[in-house]
Amino acid sequence: MMNRTALLALIFPVVIVGCAATSQNTESSGSVTASSQANNPIVANIPEPPTGGSNGNGTTGGEGQTGQHEPPVNPNRMFQLKDLEVAEVKIGEHPFKLWVMDTYAKRQEGMMYLQNSDFKDDEGMIFVFGDSAPRNFWMKNTFVPLDIAYINPSKTILNVLTMKAHDIDTPYNSRGSAMYVIEVRAGLFAKLEIKAGTKVTLPEGLKSKD
Repeated sequence: MMNRTALLALIFPVVIVGCAATSQNTESSGSVTASSQANNPIVANIPEPPTGGSNGNGTTGGEGQTGQHEPPVNPNRMFQLKDLEVAEVKIGEHPFKLWVMDTYAKRQEGMMYLQNSDFKDDEGMIFVFGDSAPRNFWMKNTFVPLDIAYINPSKTILNVLTMKAHDIDTPYNSRGSAMYVIEVRAGLFAKLEIKAGTKVTLPEGLKSKD
């Protein structure tokens, strides 16, 4: 009887150690998952803010670039509005201050995740491409309706459209080959009589960076 009791006393601690090891492995797996989520590029790859001031070609960058307000940080965006260059553009006779989307990554994000309060009637985006080609835009992850203008290399508007928020089914196509695309708040183009044939004045040196 004494030998059997001694044997059980030896086995019991071994079982306890095995359970503790299993619990530790589970916690380690959880830590790896959390680390992967923390490295999500949408959050981790937000660029450093550039130094403010004019760059000599009609665009500005950095804090206070619009001269009106500093857009708040949007945790869903890779490219914060306050960090983007701004181009002073005239559509017909109407001046706009447009955030410059001049790389593939910037053009892909566009106006995604922005709210109406993030920009004003004279603000929007200009998408600058390296060549002239038929273009097609959609409204994935875009919370506000927008007007879009497709512009050819001669800086003449090919066509304008109004796009619905979150619409990924309607083909918002250019009518011809476009090198520039402008997006502003929906309804502005009709209000300002901006349409096909309207001339656009862009800063010198505005071009794609890829």
